[in-house]
Amino acid sequence: DDAIVRLFQREEAYDELGDLIGFSQDTKAVVTAVSSAMMTFIGVVFSISLVAVQMASGQLTPRVVRIFVRSRISKLTMTVFLATFLVSLLVLSSYESETDPRRVVSVPLVQSLLMLVLVGTSLLLFVVYVSSTLRLMQVGPVVDRIARDSFRVLGRMPRGPQGDDEVGPETARVVYEGRAGVLRDVNTARLVRAARRQGVVLRVIPRIGDFVVPGTPMLAVHGGAVPPRLRLRYAVSVSVERTLHQDLAFGLRQLADIALRALSTSVNDPTTAVQCLDRIVQFLAVVAHLPLGTVHHQDRAGR
Repeated sequence: DDAIVRLFQREEAYDELGDLIGFSQDTKAVVTAVSSAMMTFIGVVFSISLVAVQMASGQLTPRVVRIFVRSRISKLTMTVFLATFLVSLLVLSSYESETDPRRVVSVPLVQSLLMLVLVGTSLLLFVVYVSSTLRLMQVGPVVDRIARDSFRVLGRMPRGPQGDDEVGPETARVVYEGRAGVLRDVNTARLVRAARRQGVVLRVIPRIGDFVVPGTPMLAVHGGAVPPRLRLRYAVSVSVERTLHQDLAFGLRQLADIALRALSTSVNDPTTAVQCLDRIVQFLAVVAHLPLGTVHHQDRAGR
């Protein structure tokens, strides 16, 4: 902006510079209005999110709240709105009271144009956000989202072995010593490294999604002594709620919850229950063709 002003003053193009000053003064009114109204706009978006979450958790299941929390369009909308508000404050602080083209030092032309672009982007994102939120409040898109997430988890799951599941006698067990919660993740690579260095086989006892408390047997050791605690650190992750990262059954749990609530006397919506059953059948039809059994994880040497 300073370079543009100096260029016009050097060329003595004061009329053109005066037009730029007039344009910046016009945009100043827009920036002032946006700055004062953007926080209200953010409050409206936040209120819409709370209402959508409340309705979805009340009519479907509280487990679907994670869909709204992880919604990318919601995060993007809030980020752009906050950025627009902060940029508007910065642009307002850069305006000068001097309007004489011969004495003016800086004209926030680029900043004003950037502000107008952010305002247009915010309006566009608001329309997309409302449309996306209304879509997620419908049963069909929510059930479809749960099914797609479940299939995505299924695609990442390792397949069961085709050989014998015999791993030798159990020689020791490792108990869980952290806070109580749901077994969310298992760091397979860390467990494989610990088992290889110790020369043993480690078997995870609880399933992903099971609730564990301090003292719960977590790992069974076959063929040797227990690996050092330091090597087993961060091998498992326990949280307060289940996720779809490795928990294959969590998707079915959500579909079952929605179907059961739909069949309750307070809701009495059999169509929703049928939609959930259709997705459960779709999921089981794919799982039925996969081999079952204990999953063996090996290192690069095949041990």
